[in-house]
Amino acid sequence: MPQIVYLLLYFINLENPSFLTGVELSATGRTTISAQLTNVEFIDTDSTYKPGITFSGKVKVVDASNNPIPHQIIYLTSIEGKINETLVSDNKGEASFTVENTTSWEGSIFLTAATEKEHVSVYKEGLITPYYSSGSLRLSPFYSRSKSFLKVHSLQGELPCEGHREAQLEYIIQRSELEKDAMTMELHYLVASKGTIEESGTVEVPIKSEGEVLRGEVSIKLTLNADVSPSLRALAYILLPTGEMVADSATFKLQRCFSNKVSVGFSPDEVLPGSDVSLKLRQCRVPLCLRCGGPECGVHSLFPYPEYGGYDYRVQDTEDHCSFFPYPRQPVLREKRRILPPFWFRHDEADVYSLFKEMRLKIVTSADIKKPLKSNRVVSATPIEIKEKVENMVTSESSPPETIRAYFPETWIWELQAVGDSGSTELHPTVPDTITDWNAGAFCMGPSGFAFQPFFVDLALPYSVVRGESFTLKASVFNYLKHCIKVRTTLQPSEDLEQEPCDDCQYTSCLCADESKTFYWNLKASKLGEVNITMRTEALNTKDLCDNEIPVVPKQGATDTLVKPLLVQPGGVLEDKSHSSLICIKEGEDHSEEISLKVPDNILKDSERAYMAVLGDLMGTAMQNLDRLLAMPYGCGEQNMVLFAPNIFILQYLENTHQLNQEIQSKAKTFLESGYQRELTYKHDDGSYSAFGKSDPKGNTWLTAFVVKSFSKARPYIFIDESHLNHSFTWLRDHQNDSGCFQSVGKLLNNAMKGGVDDEISLSTYVTMALLEASVSLEDPLIDNALSCLRKAAKDVSSVYTQALMAYTFALSGDTELRDMLMAKLEEKAVKMDGQLHWERKSATAPPDAPFWYRALSVEVELTSYVLLALLSSPKADLGKASEIVSWLSKQQNPYGGFSSTQDTVVALQALAKYAEATFSDKGDAKVTVTSKSGFKEEFHLDHTNRLLLQKASLPDVPGDYTVSASGNGVTVLRYNVPPPKSDATFSIRVKTTPEDCPQGSLTKFQIDISVEYTGPREVSNMVLIEVKMLSGFIPVKSSVKELEKKKLVQRSEIQTDMVNLYLNELGRDTLHLSLLVEQDFVVKDLKPATVKVSDYYETDEHAFAEYNFPCSP
Repeated sequence: MPQIVYLLLYFINLENPSFLTGVELSATGRTTISAQLTNVEFIDTDSTYKPGITFSGKVKVVDASNNPIPHQIIYLTSIEGKINETLVSDNKGEASFTVENTTSWEGSIFLTAATEKEHVSVYKEGLITPYYSSGSLRLSPFYSRSKSFLKVHSLQGELPCEGHREAQLEYIIQRSELEKDAMTMELHYLVASKGTIEESGTVEVPIKSEGEVLRGEVSIKLTLNADVSPSLRALAYILLPTGEMVADSATFKLQRCFSNKVSVGFSPDEVLPGSDVSLKLRQCRVPLCLRCGGPECGVHSLFPYPEYGGYDYRVQDTEDHCSFFPYPRQPVLREKRRILPPFWFRHDEADVYSLFKEMRLKIVTSADIKKPLKSNRVVSATPIEIKEKVENMVTSESSPPETIRAYFPETWIWELQAVGDSGSTELHPTVPDTITDWNAGAFCMGPSGFAFQPFFVDLALPYSVVRGESFTLKASVFNYLKHCIKVRTTLQPSEDLEQEPCDDCQYTSCLCADESKTFYWNLKASKLGEVNITMRTEALNTKDLCDNEIPVVPKQGATDTLVKPLLVQPGGVLEDKSHSSLICIKEGEDHSEEISLKVPDNILKDSERAYMAVLGDLMGTAMQNLDRLLAMPYGCGEQNMVLFAPNIFILQYLENTHQLNQEIQSKAKTFLESGYQRELTYKHDDGSYSAFGKSDPKGNTWLTAFVVKSFSKARPYIFIDESHLNHSFTWLRDHQNDSGCFQSVGKLLNNAMKGGVDDEISLSTYVTMALLEASVSLEDPLIDNALSCLRKAAKDVSSVYTQALMAYTFALSGDTELRDMLMAKLEEKAVKMDGQLHWERKSATAPPDAPFWYRALSVEVELTSYVLLALLSSPKADLGKASEIVSWLSKQQNPYGGFSSTQDTVVALQALAKYAEATFSDKGDAKVTVTSKSGFKEEFHLDHTNRLLLQKASLPDVPGDYTVSASGNGVTVLRYNVPPPKSDATFSIRVKTTPEDCPQGSLTKFQIDISVEYTGPREVSNMVLIEVKMLSGFIPVKSSVKELEKKKLVQRSEIQTDMVNLYLNELGRDTLHLSLLVEQDFVVKDLKPATVKVSDYYETDEHAFAEYNFPCSP
C-alpha cells in the first residue's frame, strides 16, 4: 500500500561567479519548515515499575531546532490519575521527578508530559497550525511471585573516571519468603562493561524488621576507571529460600577516558590554509606508540559509540510459547525477493530473566526468574512478499540531507608516532586548504598492546609424512612495509631431511609494499621422529633497484627465523609393549631382575625404541598419565569414564596419605569437571545413560549404575548436580524386578556379563555394588531388595567373574559370612605362579613367541581386581596375599599406567589405590640401577621427596639384555613398528579405492571403500572400533564421514588430525560396507600405504588390518 509523506522544505540555490577566474560556483541547500514549536520526551526513565518502590524519571523539552528550552513549565500526568505534577526545566531543558508512593499501582501506567495543560487545536484551511508535542511513556509492572522487589538507583550525570562511588539499593522483601530464624540475607551484585564482568561481590544485609514486609536500603561500592568507561551496568540480586530470585539493574554513565592518558593541542589555534602548525602531544605515560587522528568537524560524528543489549540471535533461548523468533536483522533495501516472517505483539510483564538478557548474560539456574505464562494472547501478522526493491517507508524530518564532496579531505592526520622516554612529542604538519575547524585526538598504546614485524616468513607443510616420502616445502614471505625490500630466504641444512635438486628455484626476490612471494624446496624425509625445519629470511643491503627504488633494510626486524616441527613416521603398525615390576624388599636386602628386549624379525628399520621408567609410588605411572591411560580413542559414554573415575581414586589415595598437592589436585579436578560435563551428553531424558546417548534407542542399566557410582564418589572434589543423581536413582528403581534383581536394559557393554546363565545375577551384582559405593543406605528398599536377590543366588553361582563381583559386594554390605564363602571358592580357582596370584575366566595361556611381554585379557584383570578389593575390604586384610595379587596386576599395566580397556583400568586402579593406601610408608630410600652387557649404566635415586616423580632413561640396545637392581616400582617400555599382520582369526577386512587406477589428468579426491565382517567364535562381536589412517597430505571430507553415521551399525564418528575413528555397536557375519572420501590437502610424492584397523574394544587382541594407497602412486 503506497504511503504519501508531505515534506515542508525550503530550497535555496546560490550562484557566485568569480570575476577574477571566470569560474562559477554553485551550491544547493534545503531546510525543513516545522509546525512543531516544542517537543517533550522522557529520558533516563525506566519502562517498568515495582509497586512500593520509589519511581524516578526525567523529561526533556526542546524547540523545533532540537535546542533545550530552559525554565519551561512541564505538566506530568497519568491517564489513571495517579500522577499530577508540575515541573520546571533547568538550563539543559531537563526536569526530574520522583513518585514516592507506588504501592497502589497495578497494571499498565501511562505517563504524559506536555508544555500545555490543555491541548487547544485551531485549524484553518490553507494555513500551517503550530502545535506543542507531548511525550508519553507506558510503564509495565515488574513481575514478582511474592511481591518482593529490589531497586538499584542510578546516579545522575556523568561520573568521574577514577575513584569509587556508592550506589543505593532499595528493597522490599516479604518476611514469609525468608527462613524464620534468619538474621541476614545475602545480596549479590556484579558490574559489567563492554561485554566483560569487571567486578562482583556479596553484601550481608541484616534483617532488622519484625513486620510482614521488610523495607530498607543498602549500598554497593562501584570502582570507576577506564575499564568501565563510558558506561557500566550494575546488577544486584537476592536468592530467596523459596527459590525466587529478586533482582534489578541500572546503567551508570562515566566520562570517556583511556588507561594511558594523553593531551593533544594545536599551536597556534588559528592559521591560514596551507600554513605550518604544531601539534603537541603530552603526558603519554608509556614510551611506546601513539596514533593521532584529525578528522574535520563535519565528519567527527561518524564515529559513534554503539551500545548493545539483549542476546545475539544465535544464542537466543527458545521460549515455551509463541514469541518473537530472533531472526537476524536484514537491511531495508534488498535486491531480491524475500519473505518477511510473521511477527507477534506481546505485552508481558518484565521479569528477572529480562534483566540478565539485557546485560547479555547467559544464566543457568534452578531459581524462579521467568514470569509464568498465563495466556497466549497473540496478534499475528501473515507473511508478506516484498518486491525487488523496498523503499524506506519511514521518513524522519530530522534525517540529514545527502551531500557529495569531491575534493576536501575528511581526515587530515592518521599516523603512528613513536614517543620518547619523556612521554611527549611534537609534530609539524601543514594545514589543508579546507577552511574549517579540525578536531585532533590521540591515544597511547600500552606495553602489551602492539607488536609489529616489518616482514615475516610462514611455512606450509603437511602434519606428518612417512619416512621415504617426498614433499614440496613452501615458504611465503610477506612485506608489511610501505617501501620495497629485497629478501633472501634460506632453508637451514638438516641431517634429518634430504634436499632434492630444484633447477628453477630462486631464493632471492624483491618485495614492494604489501607484496608477498613464495619460495619452494623439494625435500625427502629420511629420519624418524619430530624433525625441525628452520627457515631464515633476511633483508639485503643492496643498490639493486626494486620497482625503480632502492630497497630499504629495516632498522629492527631485518631478519626473521621460523622453526616448525614435522612428524616423520615409520609407517606400518605401532606395537607398544611394556614390562612392569613391583619390587618390594626388606631393608638390607638386594633384588635383581633380568629384562630381555626382543623384537620380531619383520620390524620396520630404525622404528624400535625403548626406555626405563622408575617411580617410588605404585600409583605414580597412572598419576602422570591421567589424560591418556589407554592408547585408544574415548568416543562413547563408557570410554569417557576412564578419563573421569581414576582421578577419584588417585585423589582419595593422595589425600589419605597426605601427599596431595595443589598442582595434582588442580589437574585432577580439571579432568573431573570436563569428564562430568562430557558424560552428561550421554544422558537420556529418563535419567539413564548409554554408550552413545540419545542416538541409542534406550538407556543402559550397567552404564547408568557405573555413572551413578562415579558421580557420587566425585562429590567431595567437584560440583555434582544432585538432580542428575536422583534422576538416575529413580530410573534404576523403576527397572528393579519384584525379586530384587535388576532388568538388563539396552545393549550390555561389559562382555564379562555375556553368554552365561549368570547374566542377570552378574548385572544385578554390579548394580548393587555400584549403589553401595554411591553410599546408598542398607536400609533403603532399593539395596535391601537387591541384596535379597543376591543372597538367594550366591551359593549356586558358578562364574568366577560373578563370584569375584559378589565377594566384593557382600564385603561392602558387611555380610562377612557370604563374603568368606565366596572367597573360599575363589581360593580354589586361583592361579599361583612365581609368587604371583590371579584369576582367569577361562584357560588362558601366553603366546609361545612372546612370553616376556604377554598381558592377560581385560576380563582377567577386572575379576582379579574385584578379588583384591574384596580382600582389602575385610577388617583383617591379608596384605601378604594382596601383595601377590598386586605383583601380578602391576605386570599387566600398559606404559601409561592403565590396562587393556575401560573397565579393567577403572577397577584395577581402584584396587591398586586401596592397596597403596593400606601399605603406604613415607620412610625409606632406594636406589635403582640399570645395566647392560654393552656397558650401559643408569642410576635412579628414590626417597619421600620424589616418590611421585617419573624418572626415565632411554635404553640404547634394542634388542638387548638388561639387569635391574632395585627396590621400588619400575616400568620398561618397548616400542616398534611392524607391517600390518595378516590375520582373519576374528575379523576380516578388505580395503580398495575408487577409482582403483589413476585417471588421466590430476586426481585430488578419491573414495576409500571398506568391507568388514566378524569371523570369531561368538555370534557377534562386542563394540567394534575401525581406525582409518590418512595418507600423508590427505584429509577426510567431513560430510562423507558424517554420512556414515546413518548406517545401521555405525553409532559415532570422530575425525582426528590424521585418523578417522568409527564406532560400531557390534559386527556380525554379514559383510558391512563403508565408504568415505578423502582429499589432497598437501602434495606428497612417493606415498607409502596407510592402514585400516578393525578391533574389538574389549578384547583388544582381536583385530585385523588392511592397507590402501593413493590410486596415482607408482
